[in-house]
Amino acid sequence: MNTLFTGPMKSGKSEALLKVAKTLIESSQTFTAFKPKADTRDKGVVKSRNADFPSVAARGVREAQSIIHIIEENPVKNILIDEIQLFDDEILCVIEYATEAGIQLYAAGLDLDFKGNPFKMGPIDMADLKLEFDDIKELFSDCDVCHMPAQFTQRLKNGKPVGAKSPLVAIEGASAYTYQARCGACHKVPKDGAK
Repeated sequence: MNTLFTGPMKSGKSEALLKVAKTLIESSQTFTAFKPKADTRDKGVVKSRNADFPSVAARGVREAQSIIHIIEENPVKNILIDEIQLFDDEILCVIEYATEAGIQLYAAGLDLDFKGNPFKMGPIDMADLKLEFDDIKELFSDCDVCHMPAQFTQRLKNGKPVGAKSPLVAIEGASAYTYQARCGACHKVPKDGAK
């Protein structure tokens, strides 16, 4: 059974993967963790904002197909993938491979982009990807503005919401962008906002 942890920034997606890793380690099950090289924030590790959960080493890969090659050379019973939304539609091949090989796959990623749309992954989006998972754990955060349940990710530049013309992918820490969790009422995407 393949499991997807999804939700906005600060909803505990990576923490959920780390809990899985802890359980696998305690039960002596083999696993390899992966993350896209495009995620330059925490290179080489799956890391939670919650310091109570130690990070886990992760193989950085540029293309999803690389995961298959690595697993063929180093077989494991479990695969963990963080920031799955940063891969393109080739990630579907990885899910198919894992299913056929009897490998348990756990993944985490943003379901919506900063505009509130399903996160695009080439010709597919996260709404399409969800159909490939048996178990979907929808996670929420507290809105950084009003503290109500948050399902959106707000991208900010110099403290102001960015506009819809901002690039789809912008990694926190590698640029002037920061992110907040926002509820529907507090989430804003101005037409002429900062890029």
